Amino acid sequence: MNLKQQRLHLYFFEILEAHLRFTDALPLSKEVKGFLTRDQCIDIALWLSPERYHKSELENFDDEKLHKTLVTDYNVLLYIIHKWEAHLSQPITFSDEEVDALFTRTNNQMHYLYSKPTSSWDGYDKNNYISLLNKAGFTIAVYGIYSSSVKKEDIYIIESPPKILYDTKSEAETEITRLIEQENYSETDLVVYPLWKIK
Repeated sequence: MNLKQQRLHLYFFEILEAHLRFTDALPLSKEVKGFLTRDQCIDIALWLSPERYHKSELENFDDEKLHKTLVTDYNVLLYIIHKWEAHLSQPITFSDEEVDALFTRTNNQMHYLYSKPTSSWDGYDKNNYISLLNKAGFTIAVYGIYSSSVKKEDIYIIESPPKILYDTKSEAETEITRLIEQENYSETDLVVYPLWKIK
């Protein structure tokens, strides 16, 4: 499923959320309970109430008590929307969790990057890591719209990455044309860069 199709799914999730927001809240349905694993229930409960629960506490709950922490189907839908939004704009982050996931899943803990702190990685290390992600099939090529003040080599380290990524360069360029025509940008304000995104 490409990014455009995923954004369409997100759109319908958001329509459903707006509809459910004003309906009577019903307890978590049997159908939703059947779709969720224990780990997913724990993740959702921690996302909904991070100040109320701790993971170790939730791990000791039986299934019925764990399901009660989620309260309603609506809360699960909010979590799904949150995850889709994060996923759609998630570039490579070079986080310790991401690095650990790559080397654990590929059983490659002997690689020098696995034991080297990401805070000390240089450009060579980052390019090597991106190459490893690509070879493992963890990434897809996408395009982002950036301010023209952003250098291509900085796209993975800027504080505010694009909220929307595009499947093709032409889609991103079409969006730039729209922004110029409708949002008062000039032709020199924006630039399209290719980048790798976690699948």
